[in-house]
Amino acid sequence: MEALRHFQKYLYIARTALRSPFAHGVLFLLAVLVFHFEKPVEGAITFLWIVMLYLLVCDDFCSVLLPLLFPAAFVLTAYDGYALFSPYMWMLIPAAFCLILHLAVYRHPIKLGEHFTGSLAVAVALTLGGAFYISARDYFAGAAIYHVLMLGFGMLLIYLLMRSDIEAHDSEEITRRFMLYMYLWGLFAAYMVGEHCIGFFLENKEAMLAGKLSLNFQWRNNISTVLMLCMPFPLYFARKGPWHVLACVLMYAALLCTSSRGGILFGTVEMALLIPYAVLVGKGRWRKLANFAVLLACALAFFFLHRQYDLSFFFKRLLDGNIVEEGEARVLLIDRAIEGFKAAPIFGQGIGYSGNSDLYNPRQGAMYFYHMFIPQVIGSMGLVGILAYLWQIILRVRSALLRIGPRTLCLFLSYIGVLLMSQVNPGEFVPLPYELITVALFVLIEKQEKRNPFKRKA
Repeated sequence: MEALRHFQKYLYIARTALRSPFAHGVLFLLAVLVFHFEKPVEGAITFLWIVMLYLLVCDDFCSVLLPLLFPAAFVLTAYDGYALFSPYMWMLIPAAFCLILHLAVYRHPIKLGEHFTGSLAVAVALTLGGAFYISARDYFAGAAIYHVLMLGFGMLLIYLLMRSDIEAHDSEEITRRFMLYMYLWGLFAAYMVGEHCIGFFLENKEAMLAGKLSLNFQWRNNISTVLMLCMPFPLYFARKGPWHVLACVLMYAALLCTSSRGGILFGTVEMALLIPYAVLVGKGRWRKLANFAVLLACALAFFFLHRQYDLSFFFKRLLDGNIVEEGEARVLLIDRAIEGFKAAPIFGQGIGYSGNSDLYNPRQGAMYFYHMFIPQVIGSMGLVGILAYLWQIILRVRSALLRIGPRTLCLFLSYIGVLLMSQVNPGEFVPLPYELITVALFVLIEKQEKRNPFKRKA
């Protein structure tokens, strides 16, 4: 018994250390070094070992999130990820062992929540997608079956495990840490864009200032999705101090520098929603005014810098011509989605349908994305998918409306960010990290206190 007490004591100390601000800083610095020295493979392997440590020591899933998020950002720079990481697939075995051990040791009773039926409906739609239409070869192709399982019943299982996990812990403390981790993830994403863009600008200064060259890098859309997921979180912390508003502005500035048309367009829409939130979220009149003053100062600074130096070269790709280019694959895929719906109106053509490979032929390990949320559902899952995703979205909106408050609005605005970006990018059809984060957002929203803003106080 004495040995057990000592073990529990040291386990508690280790757990506290892994959740400390010092540990957060070490992880952030390590991620910065990985990106700076362009070592995404070595960095991902290092962070996987760290994730395994967190799984064994910590009794909640939220603690494991931060060491998962940083590599999810810097591996975006590795375009042919499957070829780079396939030699290290064996590491999934010890990682799976640590996950199973975590679930066995820190098990909690499964409890259904209000998003269960929505997640179940989507899982069924994804699994049946392409029924009686798609070939067995396409349906069971590695990338296709991975996305079907992970986006469908995989996310349903993750939802149940996350919900049971948060039921066994202090939901207030878990939510606060989740929001802090998303804040740090956004800062790291902004750092990635900043370092890349500054380096590119210094190497090509004359050409960029002359308008002959603009920023255009391969991972722009994915890092824009990360930034749009993270932008609301600094504003929640701005309740305590207006300097947090600057972090949100920094993330938005990084978004403008990505040269991602979807990121700039929909990120600006999201920022328009965040501005009133930033003002209203402040505690008391003076903090509301301070938050507004910071936003106004940033807008004026951008205006004067733009007049002095013409900053449009940072997003020249968007301003040079039409937002949608003539003959672009996304436009043609809308027609293909409609044709697919006509050919298979009930279950669609399936996630793994390869008939559109002439318009988009993915790299190994990726699926045949439409790169647009609505056409993906229509073409891949038909009427069953349309109804399933509509039901899921209705449940998500209803859940947020029942719990209107600063924290719930922050979580929901993060969802709005990924949903907007999903209209022109895979977004929610990428299981890790985007859909995983989306599921976590609504698990946390479920645990917020219900409010009725229309009910009169006695």
